[in-house]
This record gives sequence, structure tokens and C-alpha cells, in this order.
Amino acid sequence: MFKENYHTHMRLCHHAQGDIRDYVEEAIRLGFHSLGMSDHGPISNPGFRRMTLDEFYNIYVPEFMECKKTYQDKIHLYLGLEIEYLYGNDSYYKELLKSLDYLILGCHLATRRIVAACIKNNVYLECNCNGFSRNQKDFGGTIDYMYPNREFFKIVSEYKDIKVIVSSDAHNPLDLDKNLDRGYQMLNELNIKPIENPLEVKND
Repeated sequence: MFKENYHTHMRLCHHAQGDIRDYVEEAIRLGFHSLGMSDHGPISNPGFRRMTLDEFYNIYVPEFMECKKTYQDKIHLYLGLEIEYLYGNDSYYKELLKSLDYLILGCHLATRRIVAACIKNNVYLECNCNGFSRNQKDFGGTIDYMYPNREFFKIVSEYKDIKVIVSSDAHNPLDLDKNLDRGYQMLNELNIKPIENPLEVKND
């Protein structure tokens, strides 16, 4: 099994700790094969603080590129952003992608429509294990986590062509592999086989 994570935050989102280097060094210590940084991306009027476009181009990208060069012989590094999907912003996302390896697009309603769209567009669906650290809630008599929600993934399991990845949504370098095992276990119980090494790097 690959040890990897593609949902990782850092100080520029204003609610996480550490620089990119802190996460890279912790990932190397933990024996990770791949690490993707995906801090919250700049978007107009989100209702909460995020990095600015200036910070994206002049801090986030250069800091990542320096780490990628420094640690190229020790770990595969990928640069991404987590950003809310808003209709009409497609050209903006495409412009951001010119500096990135991937985007995590947030979309928080309509399970079957999300799954169908993921399959149609060859997009990975994330099992976000950060939610295991939060309290469970009562969903009409069913006690479950808000995310990763077992009932949600039961529906996902009906779609054999869906591609699912497991990530920790780390906001601290020490949380890089936190609860990943629980995510893999839940998916296994639902007969969902997650994709390993999704960015298709060679297993060396």
C-alpha cells in the first residue's frame, strides 16, 4: 500500500499550522511515497479568510517549488488547491491549474449527481478522514460522522466505475497519516477499492 496524502493545509489558510517544508519533512519521516499540498485557494468573497492571489503566486507556489527541488530524491511532491466550486468560474479554475498539478473542488450536496459527474469527467472522489476526529451526529436516528459519512459511501459503492482516494485533510504536519487507516477500513467494508498513487507516478 502506498503511503500518501493529497489533502494538506498550511498556514496561509489561517486555520492550519506549519509551512510546506514542515509537512514535507514529516511526510518523509513517516515514509510517505507522495504528498500533495492543497491549501484553500483564493476566491472572491468566500465569507472567510483564505490566501490571496498575491500570496498564491508569491508565497505558496515558490515555497512549494523550493521544497520540490530540495527533496526531489526523497518524495514525490504535487501542488494543488482546495477551492469551492462556483458556477461560472471555470476559466478562473483553468487559470489556476496552469500553476498546479490538481484542484480539489468542494461540492457539498446531491450524492448521486456528484458521483455521476465524477465518473463522467474522470474526477476522483475523496474520502476525507479528518471528520473521524469530530463528533458524530444524529441523522434521523442514524449516528454517523458528518464526513466521511458511511451512508454517503454506501451510495458511492453502487457505482463500480467511481474512483475514490483517501486523504487526511491535514492541518498540522503531525496529522498527515491521522485516521487514514479508518478510511481504508470503512471503504473495504463497503467493497470500495480506493485508487492508490492517483497521479500515476512510478512505484520506485
